[in-house]
Amino acid sequence: MKNAKFLLAALAIALVFGMTSCGNKDEATPLNGTWKADSGQTIKFSGKNFEMVEYAKGTLTISGDKITLTPTHFWLDKEDAEGFGLTPTNKGWYTTKEIIDAYVKLGESAEDLEEEFAPGTFTYVIDGNTLTLTDEDGHPQTWTKQ
Repeated sequence: MKNAKFLLAALAIALVFGMTSCGNKDEATPLNGTWKADSGQTIKFSGKNFEMVEYAKGTLTISGDKITLTPTHFWLDKEDAEGFGLTPTNKGWYTTKEIIDAYVKLGESAEDLEEEFAPGTFTYVIDGNTLTLTDEDGHPQTWTKQ
């Protein structure tokens, strides 16, 4: 569950970057670019999209000081993909739908994964080159722009 919260925090960061860019998705904004968490995880923001390196990618929306990250893909290595019932030849990106559909074919409940893959909303603050995302339980995570 801690990994899921970390993922959502990372996704939230992506959301913040995407929503602060207006118009042209390549337009320079304080959020666009690469950010690194204290844990070493890296996330990239471009327009209204995010990519948490070798973990998840998707879209983001911003409303006031809230950012919502919606994962559309997860990075799975071959072993993890097989665990979800996928038949991969390599590691790579899989859509949330592909993962859930394969998981259900194994006889598992889609609800288990749908909850894990649900959008995450965070409060965010940018101060210089530091981004702080705080989850709904009040746990902050700090990211530094690279």
